[in-house]
Amino acid sequence: MVKPVVFFRADGSNTMGLGHITRCSALAEILRGSFRTILLTGAATPVPVIDTVRQSFNRIEQVPDSNLTDELAFVAETIGAGSIVVLDGYHFGTAYQRTVRQSGCLLVCIDDICQGFFEADVVINTSGHVSPADYRAAWFTRLYLGPAYRLLRKPFWQPVDANKTVGSVLINFGGADPGNQTLRALEQCVASAPDHSYEIVIGAAYQFKEELYQSIRLLKANVRVHESINAQQVYDLMASCEFAVTAPSTVSYEYLTTGGKLFLQVIADNQVGMFAWLVSKGYAKPFDVFPAGTYARLEAGFVDELRKIFSRLATEQTVRIREVLPGDVHLTYDWYMDQEVRRQSYSEEIAGFDQHSDWFARRVHPGPAATWFIAMHDDVAIGQARFDIQGKIATIGYLVDQQARGNGFAPIIIKKAIQRLTELNSYLSEVRGYVKNQNHVSGKAFLNLGFTRSPTTEYPDSSVYVLKITHENIPHRGI
Repeated sequence: MVKPVVFFRADGSNTMGLGHITRCSALAEILRGSFRTILLTGAATPVPVIDTVRQSFNRIEQVPDSNLTDELAFVAETIGAGSIVVLDGYHFGTAYQRTVRQSGCLLVCIDDICQGFFEADVVINTSGHVSPADYRAAWFTRLYLGPAYRLLRKPFWQPVDANKTVGSVLINFGGADPGNQTLRALEQCVASAPDHSYEIVIGAAYQFKEELYQSIRLLKANVRVHESINAQQVYDLMASCEFAVTAPSTVSYEYLTTGGKLFLQVIADNQVGMFAWLVSKGYAKPFDVFPAGTYARLEAGFVDELRKIFSRLATEQTVRIREVLPGDVHLTYDWYMDQEVRRQSYSEEIAGFDQHSDWFARRVHPGPAATWFIAMHDDVAIGQARFDIQGKIATIGYLVDQQARGNGFAPIIIKKAIQRLTELNSYLSEVRGYVKNQNHVSGKAFLNLGFTRSPTTEYPDSSVYVLKITHENIPHRGI
């Protein structure tokens, strides 16, 4: 069986840091068993940086150093239709995202600043302080927020009970640390706790090695420096250190997975919220109070959650939507007569095939007027979605074939059908679905797509699920 492909687009350097490319390499390791992973990185990403993550990916390709238009053309040609694309970087704005999705790919954005408008299928932000209200995104964008989705390297997936060395301090500000916070933190730590031992971690993009080593000689403290060490070595160090001084970033999550006394120093504007959250929840202390800390630990479990997200995306890529055609009259009647469909229907009358055929002929409108769609999986029809349009409001009714139930197809069918409908009818502002309160599966499918639930008087013992669609978040044609 051919594995689905996940392309990652991220850069790293001594000026921007290595956070984007490190997060992608961690996610690639998590997905490796079920996906082929390919990193696309800019020509400015140094070879030593690429070497640190090379084993995480099946293949690494460099994006030519060019303008944005040429880069988009290269990326679109490279990824091809049917893949999943992960973007991690602040310059991948709405236009970039739109181009990726128009190539026939599903899109995941890894984010930590909540800025701009997202046209991604999935947004992952591992910070604990963010909420859906912080985002502007397309109606089909699913948000996965908080440390339950943190992107950590393999040694941190199943941490064991750590054997901490009393008085040992880890200082790690990432692989680049362009502001050389490492040295300033070391000097402050030694001034506050001169008898402690210090483990300094620097990466391939760190530019201040000579200055660091000179200062260490003058400090006359118990200091060891670890350069460009691998993930297992980082884990072993973190597991052995009673204290850690880091930025509020992925590094802090790594340390908390091993447990210990964490102190945080903000070195970038996008870290302020995570700093406040970690401190308020008791996971860390501000660096100013070092070494007066308290033990804290984050539990594991994030790996399974991330794999579920991408498993659902891989399933979605196997489903396509087509219009209902005149030859579907028997198929749609079989679905109409399905026992579970009849049980959930609001119509008690059961039509014969001839009556259904007459009704079917009036409802089939292939082309731009289409409002009835069939979902296909491996060339097999697995369900349908039909819309009634009144003004700017479309009311949806859908079903999943009996043989396809229980496989998570319901939200996929709803999502893809709405995308097709809004491509054909860009003026629509709202989609509604009416569901019997006993039908928990359908209700969950709508809620998973961002619909809101309210009581309704239209039908007895039922709820109405509403999705608002503004002009800004209509998917563009070709998606």
